[in-house]
Amino acid sequence: MTTPPYQPAPRTWVAKFRDAFRGIYIGASAQSSFAVHLIVSALVIALAAYLAVDIIRWSLLLLCIALVLAAELFNSAIEWLAKAIDHGENEHLRNALDVASGAVLVTSIGAAIVGGLIFAEQFAAM
Repeated sequence: MTTPPYQPAPRTWVAKFRDAFRGIYIGASAQSSFAVHLIVSALVIALAAYLAVDIIRWSLLLLCIALVLAAELFNSAIEWLAKAIDHGENEHLRNALDVASGAVLVTSIGAAIVGGLIFAEQFAAM
């Protein structure tokens, strides 16, 4: 007779949100690069407010900010997993970490291009 696979008890929505906010806190506090992204995000929001960008441009800017912060959180999660798996030199983990860092870089560059286009258009209209 085999034992059935482990099935955790269903969690409440409150517990799910609590865990998600805990994850954001851990990810944000564990990485200095997250703080840099937050500072840049605040500057982007301030500049967008100053230039009174329209709702579509606000949406694009906020989506870019969310994507960069999410990419950074995914990168942090992969770093935590890599540390839990192996503290030694591991080529596969190193590659995974480098790919995750590359994803953050690609997302950041894309967001910078979108922001640059939006702000260049706003400044040109002034």
